[in-house]
Amino acid sequence: MPAPPSIVEQRAVWRRHADLVVEYSSAKMRLHELRKTLAWYSRGLYGGADLRGRVFSESRPGAVIDLGEEFFAVLQARERTCADTGEMPVADVAARCLARHRRRQGEVGDKPCVS
Repeated sequence: MPAPPSIVEQRAVWRRHADLVVEYSSAKMRLHELRKTLAWYSRGLYGGADLRGRVFSESRPGAVIDLGEEFFAVLQARERTCADTGEMPVADVAARCLARHRRRQGEVGDKPCVS
């Protein structure tokens, strides 16, 4: 199994998707599509729920892109911090569920970064 994509890779894919939305969607649908794509790419990531709440209250496409850039920049900094401390950043839903299960069972192993 390949490793989950890094935050840098996820950001690059989201940004490419957002650029395509801006280029090819109609002005009427642009905001809706940008909100939707950012909601997809933030699912399961640290702070994603808060981001989705803020994104859906925005009324400008540029502001949605700015929120996405800020979100991924914070996650990249967090990922670096976790690497420096030796903790594992939990980036995807399956890994989070497994880590939570292990904690509940009292197993020792990789723990999610909570800094």
